[in-house]
Amino acid sequence: MKESGSGGGSAGVDHMGTDGSGGGSAGLHNTNPDATKAASDSLHNIEQLRPDIEEVCRYMGVRRGMADARILQLAEAAVDELLPRLTPREVHRDFPLSVRGEVCDFTCFSAKSRTLARHLAGCERVLLFAATIGEGADLLIRRYAKRDMARAAAVQAASAAMIETYADALCAMWQEEFALQGYQLITRYSPGYGDFPLDVQPLFADVLKMEKHTGITLTDSLLMMPSKSITAVIGMRKGSCREAAPALDRCAMCGKADCAFSEKT
Repeated sequence: MKESGSGGGSAGVDHMGTDGSGGGSAGLHNTNPDATKAASDSLHNIEQLRPDIEEVCRYMGVRRGMADARILQLAEAAVDELLPRLTPREVHRDFPLSVRGEVCDFTCFSAKSRTLARHLAGCERVLLFAATIGEGADLLIRRYAKRDMARAAAVQAASAAMIETYADALCAMWQEEFALQGYQLITRYSPGYGDFPLDVQPLFADVLKMEKHTGITLTDSLLMMPSKSITAVIGMRKGSCREAAPALDRCAMCGKADCAFSEKT
C-alpha cells in the first residue's frame, strides 16, 4: 500500500509523498523516481487545468456546438477569473483488490456494487483518490450569486469542468507512473455512479485522511466541501497502456432521455 498527497497554490502544484501503513501488501513503489518527477512536472503549470470551453458550455446546459457568442464569452471569462484562484490538492493510495460477486474488497474497506464489480473485472489492484481545486471557486460562486446569476452559473460550470480536467490530468500522470510496474489504469469510478453508494464517502475520508492532505470535508449529507472535489476508484490491471481499457458510459447509468448535460451531445 502506498499513500501520496499533493497540493499547491495558484502558481501550481507541489507534490509530496508519505508512506502509509495498513492492511494488505506493502504496495507498489516507483522503480524510476525520475519518471514520477517528470509526470508531476506536467501539473506545475496551472494553465494546463484550463478546460475545453465547449465542455464548460455543456455544464451551462448548452449542447455542444450550440453556444452563441454571449455564452462563449461568459464561459471564457469565468475560466480566466477562476484559474488564478485554483488551489488543487490530491491524495491517493493503492491497495490489492478482490471481487466476489457484487462485493469489491479494497483491503482497507469493502463496498457492494454490481456496476463497480463489473467495471473492475480483471483488475488486481485499485487506486483510491480524492482531489479538489480548492475553495476559491465556491467563494466566487457565492459572490456572483448575490449580484449576477448569469456569471454565477458560468463560474459554477467552469469550476465543474476544471475539477474534471484536474482529475483527468492526475489519471494521466498516474498511468505513466504505474506503467513502470506493468499496470494499466482503467477509467475512474466515483461514489454515486451506478449503484456505488455515497455511503462510502466517510470510508474514503478515513482511509485517505482527506481533510489532512486536501482540506476536503464531508457534510451531514455526505457532500464534499469544497464542492468542486472528487473521490474515485481506479482499477489497475496488468497489461500495456496501449491495450483498450473498459470504457465508462456514465450517461447510460442515468437513464434520462433528454439531458442538456449529456456527454453524447
